[in-house]
Amino acid sequence: MHLQKKKRQHFVWRNYLRKWADGERIFCLMDDRIFKTSLMNVGQEKYFYKLKELSNEEIVFLKKYIKKSERSFLHTLNAGWIHLFDQIFSIRKAINNAGVSDPKLENMIEVAICNFEEESQTKVESDGEKYLNRLYDEDLSFYDSDDDLMSFLYYLCLQYFRTQKMASNVSQSLGSFRDFNKGAMWAVLRHISATNVGWVLYAERRRYYPVLLKNDTKMHYWRPACDKYICCRLEYTSRT
Repeated sequence: MHLQKKKRQHFVWRNYLRKWADGERIFCLMDDRIFKTSLMNVGQEKYFYKLKELSNEEIVFLKKYIKKSERSFLHTLNAGWIHLFDQIFSIRKAINNAGVSDPKLENMIEVAICNFEEESQTKVESDGEKYLNRLYDEDLSFYDSDDDLMSFLYYLCLQYFRTQKMASNVSQSLGSFRDFNKGAMWAVLRHISATNVGWVLYAERRRYYPVLLKNDTKMHYWRPACDKYICCRLEYTSRT
């Protein structure tokens, strides 16, 4: 594990943004102002993924929430997310209860709390990169592989749920819900949501098919030096 806290934590993957960039610089629109900045500075927030400890009440609520799914195997998968995100805090409690005092160990735990999800997102990005490259090469064959498709759909759904905008929308919609720590809960819920939506898209894969949208004109758009641009979308079909 990286033993330094990662302060700049991206909620939009830099490698994804690079397709819209001119080198390592990209144009942004914010507060009705257009400006150019580096990929390192955009789509990130200080300690965005730093874990927050869940209370017992919040864990109980999350467990009840995941059991609302009609698919029992998703109960087990999503319970794993709760355990995974709570594990570091359980370890810290066990150490404190044992009366252990070790500054180096305490620092390692604090680094893990700051970096765990950031590094988890990096792993998902690495898994998704091969599919983006294949899409850019106009290769959709991975859609016919169950393992590849499940991996791609989880990657795709997590990119949707991981953003700052999504976190803000969820926080606003929940308001002061039971005085729960919404930030702590959303860290887990974004993975649960990505798992659930990804599974639905996978289970219904015969009713959707991928479509590539390709820029065949001489007009460059989005990326200044791009000779072609490939977008992929899933379109619904009534076929069985």
